[in-house]
Amino acid sequence: MARTLSLIAVVLTASLLEGLWAWLLGAALSEFDGQSPPVLPLLIAIPFTGWLLARVLTVSRVRATRRLGILVAGGFLLAFTAATVHAGLLVPLQLILGHPDPDYRGSAVVIGILVGYLWARGLGLAAHVDRRQVVSHIVITTFALANILLVLPLTLRVRESGIEIVAASFCAALLALLLVQSAEAESHELSKLQWSGLAAGAATVILIGAGILTGILTGILSSGIQLNIGQAFAVIGNFASPITNGVLLGVGYAAMYLTYFLLWLRYLYGADPQAAQRAQQEAEAARPEFNAEGPYGPPEIMTLFTVLVVVGLLAWWAASVYARLAQAPEIRKGSDVRETRQTGHLDGLFDALGRIPILGSLSDRLIGRTAEIRRHYRTFQGMMARASIPRAISETPEEYRRAVVRHLPGATAPVSMITDAYSVARYADPNADLADPKDMAQALHELRTILQTEEERSP
Repeated sequence: MARTLSLIAVVLTASLLEGLWAWLLGAALSEFDGQSPPVLPLLIAIPFTGWLLARVLTVSRVRATRRLGILVAGGFLLAFTAATVHAGLLVPLQLILGHPDPDYRGSAVVIGILVGYLWARGLGLAAHVDRRQVVSHIVITTFALANILLVLPLTLRVRESGIEIVAASFCAALLALLLVQSAEAESHELSKLQWSGLAAGAATVILIGAGILTGILTGILSSGIQLNIGQAFAVIGNFASPITNGVLLGVGYAAMYLTYFLLWLRYLYGADPQAAQRAQQEAEAARPEFNAEGPYGPPEIMTLFTVLVVVGLLAWWAASVYARLAQAPEIRKGSDVRETRQTGHLDGLFDALGRIPILGSLSDRLIGRTAEIRRHYRTFQGMMARASIPRAISETPEEYRRAVVRHLPGATAPVSMITDAYSVARYADPNADLADPKDMAQALHELRTILQTEEERSP
């Protein structure tokens, strides 16, 4: 129970970290449109909601395909709803069509993107929560806040709430690290009361230190020391003026001699400036004429088609990201930690090429047979991990084959073929005969069919 509460607290602090900088960015950009800022608690709650929904669906034994559909559709619905409401519109399609007045669509699109990002981060937390995951949230938050304070420092929202958001983010980051530490195995050295005291003490030190540092900087800046620094730089500038003038004079002479050199080349090769001018005038005359009175730009149907294509591609990419995050496997029960093997970034491209008859052997020729076999084995590991049969860190291919066969007795033939081909390519002599990657692809297809059948049979 205590471990579960610690996990919930870690997810809440991670949601707070992500929601704070997302709100500050959305509020600063909404200021440019004259729109009110988004609601801070709602943005903070989005990652936690995504995590909670993913965990509830997993515990409820919802089928993988249905679970993916719910999580992907939920992310899109939430993002488009947030953008539509922020823009003051009725339907998401009005984000593209029409000319609303006042037009808040610029900041609304940003809000939609931020909401979609926060939902994805929540799905990522549903896969696994550890110190590395928390550190990634802290790094992203720090990078985002630094860029917001650097690019948008003069906005009213940043000036009014920037310091508070940064302080709250630092406290949340500290709390998240302490909670992760207390939930892990090495935390037995300190009791929970001691960890709580350490967290409160560290937060107090940070706040007091920040107050003291702010007071020192305020006193320094109000004492007029910046004027003395400016005068010192002025003296240094006057001293360096002869050197600067000499450098600029040298650059001027170099430009003049370069001009003389180009003129000499023109006379040497007999270039005719008038011929070049006539060619330019002919090109100007041959250029198509556009309506100078407007309307400007391409026809609206072309604009709509382009926007729909771009939005469709972005939606497909977001859906693939959501699906990958939602497919993260659960760790099987046992004392050892199971490993989630990720496939390479180009594996999907080579898989798509392999399904085209004419290009069936293209990936084999591009990356080599050994690399192709190992790529197929990574696909096999990812497929099994999504079926909640991940490979352990210390597990050999043969041990993993036996573990998979125990869970899927009907997949003995394809699993054995994939394992044998990989073992030869990975551990045998370099001159050994390797299996045909096409046979491995066929075995993967059979295994995928078996998994789908098993999933349909499960209640």
